[in-house]
Amino acid sequence: APHLLWREEPPAFAAPAMQPLYAGGRIVNGNRLAQLGVEAAQLQQELSQEKVLLSVEESYWLVVSLYEKRNTVLQALDFLDTLGRDVLTAEEAGLVTRNDRLKVALKRDEMRSNLLKVENGIQLATMALCQLAGIEYSPTLQLTDTVTTEPSDIDVRIAEAVARRKESRLLALNVQAEQLKKKMIVGEALPQLAIGVGASYGNLIVDRYSANGLAFATLQVPLTDWWATTHKAKEQEIRIRQAENSSRDLTEKMALETEQAIHNVQEAQAQVALAGSTLYDAKENLESVQTNYEAGLVPVSDLLEARTLYSQAQDQFTEARIDLTLKCARLKLIQ
Repeated sequence: APHLLWREEPPAFAAPAMQPLYAGGRIVNGNRLAQLGVEAAQLQQELSQEKVLLSVEESYWLVVSLYEKRNTVLQALDFLDTLGRDVLTAEEAGLVTRNDRLKVALKRDEMRSNLLKVENGIQLATMALCQLAGIEYSPTLQLTDTVTTEPSDIDVRIAEAVARRKESRLLALNVQAEQLKKKMIVGEALPQLAIGVGASYGNLIVDRYSANGLAFATLQVPLTDWWATTHKAKEQEIRIRQAENSSRDLTEKMALETEQAIHNVQEAQAQVALAGSTLYDAKENLESVQTNYEAGLVPVSDLLEARTLYSQAQDQFTEARIDLTLKCARLKLIQ
């Protein structure tokens, strides 16, 4: 009959499981360093989102400004259509020459060409806006906003504005990260304590089994690498100083950037006021020339020139308001 045989063999050992208890502070500092990395990544993402939103806003107001210019061209066309009919009647009555009628016709053709250019610009700018905003373009899409000249609040405290910026927080995180890296380096030269468990077992034939458990602790005290660790710690100290210097330098530059943004808004407000005054004068001049033209005191060329000046003043006023809107948006982003 067959026999079950037991053969004695040396026990096999399972790999021990080690759990560090103290590693010179590297565990705690490593976790802190990882948390800084997570926060920095989140801030970078938020900054990227803000830049995209600013690009969308700039594109949005570009479309609005083109609609404003389109309205200006349409007003000029209405004026020229009416003037063209009047001049034609006057020519038939012998009051004006054919040359006057041709001047009006040429100006009307120029306005029609400008209208086509503006409408093409609206289409392209709207498509670009949709692409930036991540929405589907539709030819029927229209913007309902109009440009206003409401005064903007520019009561900005520069130091507080700079401190609130995400870039300032990123600079602070960079300094903290370099400081934690130094602690990690110093931790390499400190004693390290760990506990572990292991198990040994014999052969198993049918139902015979033997096993032993083992728990132990290890303590390591690095000595030979102390000089190398000290050298690396000094190098890291230099990196800390560099991070601190960079933080101070960039903080000062952000303060200058904020100051410049405030000045830009103030200058844009002044330009709006000047453009508004010019528009008012151009409108009065047009009304005066038109009255004189109807009285037969000035030629049609003067009326066309007055209308051209008025249209230019309208465009300048629109551009000044758009510029103010965009500069306020940039200031808001960094304050």
